[in-house]
Amino acid sequence: MQVRKLSWQITHDNGENLVKQYLGDLQEHQNVKTIVLVVRKSVARSRKDKEYIALKVRDKSAEMNAHIWDNVEAYRDRFNENDYVLIKGRVVSFQGILQLNVFHLEPFQGEVDPRDFLPQTEKNIGNLKLALRSAVEEVKNEWLARLLKEFFLRDKDFQGRFELAPAAKSMHHAWLGGLLEHTIGVLQLAQQVAPLYPYLDQDLLVAGALLHDIGKVEELSYEKSFGYTSRGRLLGHIVIGVEMVREKAAKISGFPPSLLMLIEHLLLSHHGEYQWGSPKRPKIPEAVMLHYLDDLDAKLNSIAVFCSGQSEAGATWTNYNKVFERYFLLDRNMDMGDKAELETELDSSPPENPMLF
Repeated sequence: MQVRKLSWQITHDNGENLVKQYLGDLQEHQNVKTIVLVVRKSVARSRKDKEYIALKVRDKSAEMNAHIWDNVEAYRDRFNENDYVLIKGRVVSFQGILQLNVFHLEPFQGEVDPRDFLPQTEKNIGNLKLALRSAVEEVKNEWLARLLKEFFLRDKDFQGRFELAPAAKSMHHAWLGGLLEHTIGVLQLAQQVAPLYPYLDQDLLVAGALLHDIGKVEELSYEKSFGYTSRGRLLGHIVIGVEMVREKAAKISGFPPSLLMLIEHLLLSHHGEYQWGSPKRPKIPEAVMLHYLDDLDAKLNSIAVFCSGQSEAGATWTNYNKVFERYFLLDRNMDMGDKAELETELDSSPPENPMLF
């Protein structure tokens, strides 16, 4: 088994050095002493009516179930969900799935890097940043180029948050760096498709691709888990993004109001339909294209993640996907004898288009 490089070493309050053990590298019967993030915590009762604490813990490599079987009263109020904790225990297997029996647990108060505890993009961040910078520098429209540079070349605080943020809480690109990855995905689609339609304003479309989700740096929280900020719940990333664009444009003397309105329209309409949270529907060709490219990148990523988590040995089809209201084919060399069975599973009514934004 390939072992991940240990990314850091932490000094505990008592001066002890702790070398990170990643959950994804653990094996049955292995003793564990490491720091994890508590995702879920509940008190339950066993069949013998004995209380125990059931946990789901995670780091960037995996999530794992864990249990505290003894001294429940001592641990019950000692920590909460979204706490970093130091655990000591042993890896066991239950119904073929590895989990942890925890013998000792205590809150960890030292400094940690959230990138060691949350999933993150598998793409090379440096390459994604290079693609973004190249796209900005290739924009020919002077005003759009200046606006994009205000965000992506001059605002270091924004750049740091944009490179770290997920693209969503759970639906697509739900990992650190996901917002940057998704943005470059939409950008590259735009760069490939736009030349087929020469009447489109390619600079405007590129600007829309780069800016359409910038409000997510403030909509989403991603320090210990993925969720929504109060500002995100009350306003949403579309409204926040429009505010951010207006603020940057106001710093550029003479920025054309009509061009600003077109950029705002791209952001306001990129969800496509009112029922998908779009304040406006696309009313210029560039907005129509941005909506479909954004939707395409989000949906294909969501399907890929779902299928990768369903790839049991020998499985022909995934489990039923409630979002897309269908099964997905895993084995393209399937036995055609499955046809009759599959036909009985088809829904007679067409599903609604799922919104993944």
